[in-house]
Order: sequence, then structure tokens, then C-alpha cells
Amino acid sequence: MKFVSGNGLLASAISGLFAFVVVAWSSPSAAQEAPWEFAITPYLWASGMKAKVSPPRAASSHTVDVKFKDIIENLDGVPVIAAGEIRKGRFGLVADLMYLPLESRIDTRNLLFNDGKSEMSTLMVAVAGFYRVSDSPDIKADVGAGLRLWSISSKTRLNAGLLPAVSTKFDKTFVDPIIGVRATLSLAERWSVTGYFDLGAFGISSSELTWQLLGTVNYRATEWVDLRAGWRHLGVKRDNIKVNLTGPIIGATFRL
Repeated sequence: MKFVSGNGLLASAISGLFAFVVVAWSSPSAAQEAPWEFAITPYLWASGMKAKVSPPRAASSHTVDVKFKDIIENLDGVPVIAAGEIRKGRFGLVADLMYLPLESRIDTRNLLFNDGKSEMSTLMVAVAGFYRVSDSPDIKADVGAGLRLWSISSKTRLNAGLLPAVSTKFDKTFVDPIIGVRATLSLAERWSVTGYFDLGAFGISSSELTWQLLGTVNYRATEWVDLRAGWRHLGVKRDNIKVNLTGPIIGATFRL
């Protein structure tokens, strides 16, 4: 019964997010003279990764604890990291995307197996609606709610040695509701700082906790480009999955 109730609450959260967007875009106050604003932020996240996938079958357990330089060496495809925002008046819709495929060699010392290979891909997609509660020249603040989707795949293969080859696979996709706050404080004519925090799960979904913390220093290079540098942490924890990514971040926001 608890699982059914959780799914019902999650469906309500999805419906609520959709309703938020519809009301925001059709609201007369949002439409009054407010232009559409679009922004896209490609960025480099020099993140280390700590992850543990522990399915019921112990043989398919997968643990990752690598620094950024090791991630670069073990990429198994093209990583994708970007964010975007659509805004009209006080209402905004923010999206964030991360895809990170990794591959590493397993050293078994050729005892029972003849080495092996492990692969792990992590996809994160977040969408949230925000309302601007402060829009002064000195400080801009938003509050909002949305959803964060995770899709995690882990594969492990041990080559035949004294024992026959073993191959296991684990895939899990899940969605967590989140609430967040964001604020940008102006420091000088071209300089500002931005802080963002979100928290989710709340027992509504099957995850125990998901949270994110981001802080950047921003420089307005032109009227349509902001340069950003800072630090970001993103994590999720549930019964058999724990993923944490943390590290410095640099990027540029292009306003269209």
C-alpha cells in the first residue's frame, strides 16, 4: 500500500509541475509586457565520482571511486553536460542534463578469472518550475519545484580463468520530486554570485534522499554572455544505489 501511495504522490507532483507551467504561461500578470527570455549554459564539471550499486546478487555489485582525471581516462563515450532556462516575467522553467559513461578494467591477478571489465553509465535529467520572489537590481531570488530523473546502468564481466566467465547487468531508472531555491546577488557592475540548493525524495519516491548544492561567481562579458566558475555537488541515495558527484565547475550562459 505504501508503494502505491508513493506512486500516487509522485503522479500528483508531475501533474502539479505541469499545472504550474500552464498557469504561469497563461497568467495575465506574466504576460503583461514581459518578453520571452531563453538561456543555455554548456559547462565543464571537473567532478570526481563516488558510486555504489548493490543489487541483491553480490556478483553484480559495482563500486566507483574516481577523481576527475581518472574519469577522463575511463570515458566510454561522449559525456553531455548542459542546462537551459525559459523565462517569462516572474515565471521560469529550468532544465538540467548530465550523461556520463565510464568503463574500467578489472584486475583479478589472473587467479580465478582472467581479468575483466566494468561499465557504468549515469544519466540525470532535471526539470523544475520557478517563481521569482525578488527581482530587484541587487538581488534576484527564485523558489520552485520539479522532478529529477536518474537512469543508472552497471555491467560487469569477468573473463574465464580457473572459473567460467561471469557476466552481470543492472539497470535502474527512477524519478524523485525536488524543491529548490536560487539567488543571485550583484557585487559590482559586471560581477555577481549565484547560489542554488535543492532537496528531494521526502519519502514520496523510493529514494531516501537526493540533493544538490551549487555556487558560482559570475562575470557579464557581454550583454548576452555570462562567464561562470564555482563548485557543485549532486547526489542521490536509495536502498541499492548511492551516487555522489562533486567538484569545480566552469561554464558560460548564452542568452538568446
